[in-house]
Amino acid sequence: MKRLCIYLVYDKQNIVDEYIGYMLQELKTSVDTLVVVCNGLEIKKGKSILETYADKLFFRENVGFDVGGFKDALCDFLGWNEVLEYDELVLINDSFFGPFVPMDSIFEYMQPISADFWGLIKHGKRMENGFFTPEHIQSFFIVVRSRMLHHASYREFWEKLPYYKTFMEVVCNYELKFTDYFSKLGFSYSVLADTEVNDSANIENNYIQYSALAYELIKKRRFPFLKKQQIAFDVLHMQTQENLRQALDYIENNTVYDVNLIWDNIIRTMNISDIQKNFALQYIIKENEKPRKNDSNVVIAVIVNHESAMEYLLEYLEELRNNYQIRIYSKDKNLLNKYDLCKYDVFYYSNIVDVLKSLNSFTYICLINDVDATSDNMPSCTGKSYLYNLFHNLVKSSHYVENVIDLFENNVRLGYLAPPKANHALYFGNWGLGWNGKYDKVKETLQSIDIDVPISEDKPPFSISNNYWIRGEILRNITLPIINDDLLPYLWIYIAQSQGFYSGILESQEYAAMNEINLQNYLEQTAFQVRQLFGKYQNFEEMKKCIFQKALNDFVRQNKQIMIYGTGGMARKYQDIIPNVTGYIVSDGQPKETEMNGIPVYFLSEVIDRKDLGIIICMLPKNQIQVIPLLKRAKFDNYICC
Repeated sequence: MKRLCIYLVYDKQNIVDEYIGYMLQELKTSVDTLVVVCNGLEIKKGKSILETYADKLFFRENVGFDVGGFKDALCDFLGWNEVLEYDELVLINDSFFGPFVPMDSIFEYMQPISADFWGLIKHGKRMENGFFTPEHIQSFFIVVRSRMLHHASYREFWEKLPYYKTFMEVVCNYELKFTDYFSKLGFSYSVLADTEVNDSANIENNYIQYSALAYELIKKRRFPFLKKQQIAFDVLHMQTQENLRQALDYIENNTVYDVNLIWDNIIRTMNISDIQKNFALQYIIKENEKPRKNDSNVVIAVIVNHESAMEYLLEYLEELRNNYQIRIYSKDKNLLNKYDLCKYDVFYYSNIVDVLKSLNSFTYICLINDVDATSDNMPSCTGKSYLYNLFHNLVKSSHYVENVIDLFENNVRLGYLAPPKANHALYFGNWGLGWNGKYDKVKETLQSIDIDVPISEDKPPFSISNNYWIRGEILRNITLPIINDDLLPYLWIYIAQSQGFYSGILESQEYAAMNEINLQNYLEQTAFQVRQLFGKYQNFEEMKKCIFQKALNDFVRQNKQIMIYGTGGMARKYQDIIPNVTGYIVSDGQPKETEMNGIPVYFLSEVIDRKDLGIIICMLPKNQIQVIPLLKRAKFDNYICC
């Protein structure tokens, strides 16, 4: 039996990471010929990985996504005469990590199973927002056996397949239809993973299992892979994100797979706020009674501006100074003299960048600011509570700091830790501000220092703080320009990410308990008020929908014409609560149907009648950000986002 494998590679930065090399090495144990197709005309880093394992290597423009790459390989690069010399064809893309068991054992397990084509996992029938998804093999790994491979219908399928322009076109016209199309032609199929245990006859409750049950699938359901997509997937409308963290721990502790192959790729390619949320990178530290040690590699740097905070700071610093170096920085020389009298090392500074340069020789650095402890600008108890929030969670005691250092040493990819966001009094008003108007400036600054990491206007940083722990090597490896003090807190998690580190939140056990109670209380009161004002709901998504419904009703009443911008999942999701829709809009040049639900679909340039027209943008936030400038340029100012 002769087996051909086509492996598709695509990376926005034209980089091939080592996890691909591991996969190719495993594939070589099970296939006779390994062809790699790069959806890109060059590889800037990692080309040798492909050259080591690929029998044939092809480069092409990224046209038609992975399906376009497979089409070109079959119809052009190799040609059907060569393809049909093989008994089996394997089509794989680079969207997953693994295998966590030997690849030859997977092919061995599937060999006696009677099927004309098979994959790793399937999606059960599903109905969501009126959109039906048939049962189908998920297309990132498909094996086609001889009877189907050599049938004229298979060649015809690929030759007629267009180069799709959008990812959703690929999903709707290739992935969702491939299984059903060939099944109806009489070809049988099977999958490796046992997912039927979680499927239901109630198809509204079926879901993409690799996105929600990674740990269960890897440990119990014969799915020895981890999909990259799920790391950025928001599962909170169905569950918490425990499976992802459990999956990574299981891979690390129960397989030979090096989890650094996973971290190397996701830290480089994914939004750090997604990583922090979905891997629950929030560390709760105890204050264990263990021997304290003097550690010259650790420095606690305190920036002082308020004499009123001095007595409270000294309560922490006096205990810490016996074990760790303490440095006091200020722009106020008189205040520095007071700390000097207390026998602390004091330093005058003019800008924060100079402070950071003076600290970068240390292995671990804690930078922390004092707080106004008077009642001049707010009740003094409010400022003192914020001060305690910083010091209790970052440098509570020598025992506590020692555990923080252990945390860094036991998590070699951890680069930066910030305290939890304060949620009391006026500090609660900082929640939900997102980028607070600084996105463009942050993006510009990162570009100016040659940092290329994924940032997005619809995903603000999970931590914005000028109080933190950081590895000294991160400071040594970055040259910072003179930056406004209010901008630098936005940069740290991206600076750490650019050097291969993830970031997290650091919290003492006491504060974790207190903050959990506080946030539960806020959520309970908010949920009660929303229900009173906007009606019943069953989950968080429905709650947002209820709130939006009120704003939507007001918007609809004010406009005689209503059009929906978008025809995708969000438009379907909200269509049942938007009355009197006269049309749908898509951006010029995008694929569009002539109608949706019996209502016409227009390009934006085709919308001429603007009188009393209100536009409702039914798209994900990342797409709304792209559409709003188009509306403004076309002088459509009357719109609302769902």
